[in-house]
Amino acid sequence: TVTVPETFSIAENSYAHLNVTCPGGSDGRAAIDLAQISGGTPPYTYTADAGSYGTDPEFTGLSAGVHYLTAKDANGCTASAGDDVIVETAKGLE
Repeated sequence: TVTVPETFSIAENSYAHLNVTCPGGSDGRAAIDLAQISGGTPPYTYTADAGSYGTDPEFTGLSAGVHYLTAKDANGCTASAGDDVIVETAKGLE
């Protein structure tokens, strides 16, 4: 008998982010909502902007711009957290 795992996916727009506090700063944060991951084969690892995969779904030290969050399962299958995460420069401090 062959068991096929459920399709690995993350519900669209399943992330949270905090903006940088000052223009040109790099203290933004983004995180994948783990409750929205389904299927695949645990354990999962995570990356931002196609960097190294790790076990923490939260990413810190982000500058203003578009960031791409991805999860990978134990079989090497990947899933995106949906739309790109935008960590914007704080308004009114320029």
